[in-house]
This record gives sequence, structure tokens and C-alpha cells, in this order.
Amino acid sequence: MFILNARDIGTPIELCPIMLPQVNRSSEGDIYVDAVGNTYAETLNQTRMTLSNSRTRQVACRISAFVSGGTGTVQLWNATNNSSLGTKTTVSVVEATLDIIQSSLVSNIGDEITLRVKNSNAGESITIVSGGMIAGDQATAITANSTPYGYPCGGYPQLLSFVVIKALSTATYRVQPAAFPRVGNAGETVLFGSSYADDTAGIVQTVRVPYRLQASSGYGLATLAAIGDSIVAMSSNLAGEVS
Repeated sequence: MFILNARDIGTPIELCPIMLPQVNRSSEGDIYVDAVGNTYAETLNQTRMTLSNSRTRQVACRISAFVSGGTGTVQLWNATNNSSLGTKTTVSVVEATLDIIQSSLVSNIGDEITLRVKNSNAGESITIVSGGMIAGDQATAITANSTPYGYPCGGYPQLLSFVVIKALSTATYRVQPAAFPRVGNAGETVLFGSSYADDTAGIVQTVRVPYRLQASSGYGLATLAAIGDSIVAMSSNLAGEVS
């Protein structure tokens, strides 16, 4: 825990430290041939992501993939507990985006999380084209100006940290940090900082928050270009002066 002096109070206060987002794209380009059929395995280059041992984190995956035939299944897998955190399937023989898989179980704390794949038919394959796993205090799909982040630790956040995964290899995106203040029952979108595009995919970004918002408001990413459902964005924990 960080101890800082609040400039308008002058006495030490506790702040929630930022825990940076995690991202894992190790299986991009991997091909798994299911020799037996309907048998899960990690791909050749897939590595595991170890979650924080002190904080419950949302973990998510989203990929684009295709199969040679049969039905391909992607599984978000807790390798420590030997438990499935969710699955998505595809029968597409050309690159297609699978829906997001998310988990925020307390039992995931400190565990190794990975992706496993299989094909329903012996001898058929599944190819992961793009995407991977992320973990943070929020993990969600962005379709519009729709990822406001609240204040789990109270106070006024000073920093926002996030990462974007581009799941569909042909997709383009441009997003920007934004404040979502509420005025009465109405919501607004106030952009700040730089915008981020395709060349920043998979790279953790941390920006300073220039505003203090009321508790019912939030921070997140605003979309500046059409992205459909092809990427995943994640906001980390926030740190700032308590009110």
C-alpha cells in the first residue's frame, strides 16, 4: 500500500496502488491438430499467466481462429485448480472472432491461467490467428464508449492503466481515455490524453487522470473508430487521493 501526503489535507493517507494489467498473446499463429479428437491441449507456444496472489482479478480471453473441419473449442483454463472458466466454439474455416470468455472467481487468486483448444474430429485442426488473454480489475469487450471504471478503493483516481487486445487480425481500432461524468441523469464523454491505435495492441498504457469526478461517474476508454466486437480492453486499478 502506498502512503502519500494529500496536498489539500497535509496528513498521510492510504492509496490503492495500481496493479498493472497482464496480457498474454503467446498462442498467436499456433496450429493444433487434434490427433485423437475432442481432446484438449495447450498449443505449442502457449504460456501461462499467473494472477495476483493478493487481489481478485478479472481474467478474460478473446481470439480469432479457424478450423480445418469439425468444431473447434477454445477454453479458458485454470491450470492450478484444473477447472474450466468457460468455452467458446467455432466451425468457421476462415478467420472469425470468438466471443469473450470472462472469469472473476476468488478461487483464481494466485493461479496459473491458460488457453486450451480441441477439435471435435480426429485429425482436424484449429488455428489461433490473433488475440489472447488479459487480466486486471476490469476486463470487457468494447463496442462503444462503454467501459467506465469506478472507485473500488474510494477517493479521486489519479492514474488509469489499460491494455487492448486486437482479436481479429484484419480489424482496426482507435480508442482514447475518457471521463464519463454524470450531470443529473444524463451522461457525458470527456476525452483526455492521447489516442491509441493498432500499433499499441497488447502494450500496457498508463495515463494520468486530469479530473475529479463524483462517485457515480467513471473513467474508461472511448472508441474513436468503428471496431465492432473484435478487440478487448482492460482497465487496471486506480490510485488517487481519498475524498
